[in-house]
Amino acid sequence: MTRKIITLIAALFATAVFANDNAILTKIKTANTQIKSIESAFKETKVLKVNGKKVEKSGTFYFVAPSKLAMHYSEPAGEKVVINGNEMLVSSKGKKRTFNTEKNSRMHSLATILLCAIHGEIEQLCEAVSATSAATEKGDSYVVTVNATKKSSKGYSKIEITYAKADGLIRQMVMTENSGDITTYTLSGAVKNKAIADSQFSTAKK
Repeated sequence: MTRKIITLIAALFATAVFANDNAILTKIKTANTQIKSIESAFKETKVLKVNGKKVEKSGTFYFVAPSKLAMHYSEPAGEKVVINGNEMLVSSKGKKRTFNTEKNSRMHSLATILLCAIHGEIEQLCEAVSATSAATEKGDSYVVTVNATKKSSKGYSKIEITYAKADGLIRQMVMTENSGDITTYTLSGAVKNKAIADSQFSTAKK
């Protein structure tokens, strides 16, 4: 087989893969236009590279499209992460901090990743954090892998997001930091399009 034929086959294969990726991403995005809100139990598991220690947390997750997100932890009780437009609240270990995500690049990146991933906006996510994506089918799920093209000591090298084929609902997100730490968020018992009180998205420190 000549080099020219091999190159042509490789190009055709790459084109087919790209087309398939785009088709899956379109299905995910289209399905998510029908999801206006999500309320779900969630579990968070973080594995530290330095010592292999596993830290597990859990609570209730809330989302209202396009820019409201809250994770209220029951374990450990009182902790929370809230995104409401450009405002962000992080309550952890007895300390509450608020951020304007337009003025804090790290928090802006995190907020963008979370909001875009949850609502199936993969193209927007990749543009915002300098990344590429690949998508595939796995059983009753679509799996999207986002790989960073730029490295930062505080950024993410890879994000893997799993969506239900049936309705595009996010099921799981695995975030690998450049440090090697890996955090997995898993949703269960999700309810779509339920009215959620604005108070769940309060970023007040009180």
